[in-house]
Amino acid sequence: MPRLFALVLLAASACTRPTTPDVTYRMFAKAVSDRDPETAWSLLSTESKTWLESRAKDAAAAAPGVVPPDAKHLMFGNAIAGARPVKSVMLLRESPDVAAVKVEVEGQTPQEVQLVREAGFWKVQIPKQP
Repeated sequence: MPRLFALVLLAASACTRPTTPDVTYRMFAKAVSDRDPETAWSLLSTESKTWLESRAKDAAAAAPGVVPPDAKHLMFGNAIAGARPVKSVMLLRESPDVAAVKVEVEGQTPQEVQLVREAGFWKVQIPKQP
């Protein structure tokens, strides 16, 4: 019986173990590709969410009644339609709290994407654009 209990604990811990940065980015890209904004949003860093929420409010203020003040809509509305398949994701660097992956998307130049660790889990950091 103690052996069975140990196996159950081991299996449970494996299910909740944080993923690696490259796997997290692949999960994020799959959620975007699958048009799953809830999952994709959950894989974004707090800083990225805050920045997107601010951008959404600014966009809504600039076009009242046309653009909703919804960060998920801003991020995943039109962007999902133009999302191209990810060819590869490669881990470049990893420290305890920050990592970088190289992302290759069909028809585009490879880009470096940063991830940050929040509450033990890797989260995608969206590069801020003006």
